[in-house]
Amino acid sequence: MLRLPGIEKIESLLADGEMLTARELADRLGLAPEQRPLLRRRLQKWVAEGSLVMARGRRFGAVRDLGQVVGRLTRLPAGYGFVAPDDPQKKDLFIPAHAQADALHGDLVAAQIVEIQPDGRQAGRILRVVERHSRSLVGLLQRTYSGAALVDPLDSGFGFEVLIPAQKTAGAQSGELVRVEIQRFAEPGQPATGAVVERLGRPDDPGVEVEVLIRKYGLDPAFPSEVMAEVGALPGGIEGWSLEGRTDFRDKIAVTVDGASAKDFDDAICVERRGESTWLHVFIADVDAFVPEGSATDVEALRRGTSVYFPGRAVPMLPERLSCELCSLRPGVPRLTQGVSLEYDGEGHRVATRFHQGVIESRARLTYEQVAALAQGGREALPGVDQDVLAMLERALALAGKMERARARRGAVDFDLPEPEILMDLEGATVGIEARGRNPAHRMIEEFMIAANEAVAEHLLEKREAVLYRVHEKPPLDRLQRLAEALDGLGYSFSCGRKGQIEPARLQQVVAASEGRPEHPLVQRLVLRAMALARYDPACLGHFGLALERYLHFTSPIRRYPDLLVHRALRRVLGGRPGSGGQRAEREARMPELAVECSRLEREAEAAEREAIAWKMAAFMADRLGEEFDGTVVEVAPHGVHVLLGEPYVEGMIPIARLGQEYFRYDAARRRLVGQDSGTVYRLGQPIRVRVDRVDLLRHLVDFAPARLEAAPRPPRAGSRKRPGRGGRRRSPRPKGRRR
Repeated sequence: MLRLPGIEKIESLLADGEMLTARELADRLGLAPEQRPLLRRRLQKWVAEGSLVMARGRRFGAVRDLGQVVGRLTRLPAGYGFVAPDDPQKKDLFIPAHAQADALHGDLVAAQIVEIQPDGRQAGRILRVVERHSRSLVGLLQRTYSGAALVDPLDSGFGFEVLIPAQKTAGAQSGELVRVEIQRFAEPGQPATGAVVERLGRPDDPGVEVEVLIRKYGLDPAFPSEVMAEVGALPGGIEGWSLEGRTDFRDKIAVTVDGASAKDFDDAICVERRGESTWLHVFIADVDAFVPEGSATDVEALRRGTSVYFPGRAVPMLPERLSCELCSLRPGVPRLTQGVSLEYDGEGHRVATRFHQGVIESRARLTYEQVAALAQGGREALPGVDQDVLAMLERALALAGKMERARARRGAVDFDLPEPEILMDLEGATVGIEARGRNPAHRMIEEFMIAANEAVAEHLLEKREAVLYRVHEKPPLDRLQRLAEALDGLGYSFSCGRKGQIEPARLQQVVAASEGRPEHPLVQRLVLRAMALARYDPACLGHFGLALERYLHFTSPIRRYPDLLVHRALRRVLGGRPGSGGQRAEREARMPELAVECSRLEREAEAAEREAIAWKMAAFMADRLGEEFDGTVVEVAPHGVHVLLGEPYVEGMIPIARLGQEYFRYDAARRRLVGQDSGTVYRLGQPIRVRVDRVDLLRHLVDFAPARLEAAPRPPRAGSRKRPGRGGRRRSPRPKGRRR
């Protein structure tokens, strides 16, 4: 039997950028059939370590021969982009617009580092496209006199237009947004050519931005026919479901609490008193009961990875019959669940945990606003709700308060940043943009979901079952240093600690110190930006922001694939069916690949959602050119000043050319711009009145100008007393619907 090769041998087979599948590598090595599973596991290990990269079709390439950084290109509307390596320990590489060659958004690319700044940030250029994510792009079509057309890609910085022959325009007219299939990429002396494959509408048509982003990010609202056939064959009622081994919880007062527009209810809660103890029951939709592992529906759910939520529309991970009907915990109908029951003492400490597969019947579908009204105004605020439900909710709110105080004592970082809420009319046009704040109901549900996630993580780690954990590592030192500089400019003292070894409680002290002050939202934004990105990982590395050693995602299997993996793992453990040693090893070997893919798909979904909101903001502000608004400076950069308005809740930028005729010097240490002649200062946290100066709808950019060009307030004197970070009242982290 041949000995399995090391990484050097594999790299030699993948020389000159060649990419091969595990089967092709095994054939070239002459491996016996029983050795091939072990080779696949080693390949996944080397991918996780950053020596190899894996493309679609499970083809492997050697990073050494592809470039210094290999990863997916994320292009932002402004034209620049980032290459995100699969190795989470490596930093994203900034790619200027002029250094992207012919790479498109989502392409797997090989890049070279060309600059490393003093703070550790890296910039580079793309050497080659390793794998095309898509050969299509969306752009604005303009007819030429010859009958042909040119399509200008929406994302600036491509450096080329696409020439469309007259017979391949599909009848599109000038000013229309179209999707183009590129047939030949630009070469020296030769333009890129293509064909229009879809007409999307004009830029100001209601809803067109969602259609554009669906195509840009490779989303698909329609499901394959084999998936729809599987889902259509599922029994629709409890008489067709197996209840063997399930606990009947239909006598419990269980309710769902979600947003007013939600349709997929994947969690329900019940809180009851038993003697001196309080029991919290968290019931989660049992998606695994309807989506067998390896089925066409499961494969498609993994391909999507997550549901994507646009203003007024969603692209779900699962077909609607599952997400909004069979799995959704709708009131008054039996539903299958997996869940956890947690016992708490009088101080809010968990003292016992029980897991179960069950069947429930929700008593009520409630909104966050309803439960908040109960918390703030008593039972009289909800006259139409059953008294037993109200009594249960009162117990739930009381328990959540104790849990919140316990979490504050362990030092979790709590953010209470509002998010923009897009208000639309029946035709999809934006009629307002408001700051969506937090209320006691959001905090209550967040506490309960965190508790359930932590309990499941502890149990599966103890059983050594292969799953994906939700990992949030300590902030990188360079980000902490930039945070300290920015906070210093606001008058707050903050130390990064010895070599960046900081505890979450230290960051929370800074946030708490700013409460009640005008700069409180800005301080939260600065701290949030300093944090590392949360991701999925096969190793349980802890969650820094929540100050938890063990954490995963269990509570949203309707819309997140990692949660579905956790449900399957928990079912194996509870049923005493871990599988053979080979099956366990195979699951473990798959986890690094799944972690990378699910993390990537999550980032893509977040980028699509952010871009949709930015487009809605630009469309809303396009009708307000010349109007004046009050705002706050939230970022200062060499190219200008970013301003966040209070009403409407919109962010835009004052380009440096709009600040006046004089030269402005950028003070990087204090994050401010200083006028050379007048001494005018623009700094973080500064109130400012601005005028809407320009809107680029297609790039969804809003430019402001100062309403009055006069001396801005001077910063605090260097010797002024700073407000030290101090402990204080905590608030809950992000609502249940956000990713943490």
